[in-house]
Amino acid sequence: MLKRREEYFPLFDLLLEIYGRRAEYEFPMRINDSARIALILELIDIGYLDFESFIVKKTRGEINALYYTGGYPLSKQGLIVHRSHLHALRGRYIKIAAALSFLSIAALLYYMIIM
Repeated sequence: MLKRREEYFPLFDLLLEIYGRRAEYEFPMRINDSARIALILELIDIGYLDFESFIVKKTRGEINALYYTGGYPLSKQGLIVHRSHLHALRGRYIKIAAALSFLSIAALLYYMIIM
């Protein structure tokens, strides 16, 4: 489940980018990729995506097409999850930067003492 959760965030970013550049696209936008359709439907079921931003065309219970209408894609819960993910990423980057700084200083001191 956690592996699948990592697939949510690139989709969030893509939808938010499309939303931010609405003037460049024509809506409703058809989504053709079956894996992406399944992920979007899963996120709508979980409550992370706003169902009003999507149109699902069904025939006899089978999904024929999925369209994005151009509305704000994230629900309140989805926005909370997305922000927490961005916060965690920022924390990782800070830790990596701190570790690299420490290693650089340690290497510099080592060469200053040895040389």
